[in-house]
Amino acid sequence: MKSQEHKMAMLALAVLLLLSLSHFHVVEAQTNTGTISGVISDSAGAGIPDAQVTATNAENGTTTRAISQENGEYRIASLLPGTYRVSVEKSGFKVSTSDSVQLVFGGAVVLDVPLTIGNVTESVEVQSLAVEINTTQAEVATSLEEKVIKELPLQVGGNRRQIESFVFLVPGVQGDTF
Repeated sequence: MKSQEHKMAMLALAVLLLLSLSHFHVVEAQTNTGTISGVISDSAGAGIPDAQVTATNAENGTTTRAISQENGEYRIASLLPGTYRVSVEKSGFKVSTSDSVQLVFGGAVVLDVPLTIGNVTESVEVQSLAVEINTTQAEVATSLEEKVIKELPLQVGGNRRQIESFVFLVPGVQGDTF
């Protein structure tokens, strides 16, 4: 009799364990940082290893550095959103600088930098904006400027702002209510 009660208790415990595991979900954390990456190459298109890549946040002056790999690839992760100045240096090549690299929440900017042969005292300044293309994650994200949030009159019913209505400003979101 005691053996049968023990079996029933073990069965009940196993069912309880299975039910509790069925409600377990893996949640991927959202990030508020971004990444700048790309390839450092010479005029022939070959990757340049060991180039020093420096990203400087224009708002607060924070500097983050990386070294390009054997194939010229570099990656600077965990950067706060903002405007960055990215410079690339390698002995025997002119310094290349890209201003106004815009990085948004969770964004990934690809900035490929071609270096030209020259003295270290010479530099090349790139004025074009880097194109933000996320090839590493299949997600859609956007950032709204503080001005947009403060000035848009998203009001429904009376004088109450409905902050959840801002979701409909994100590209690809459809609908008109929750």
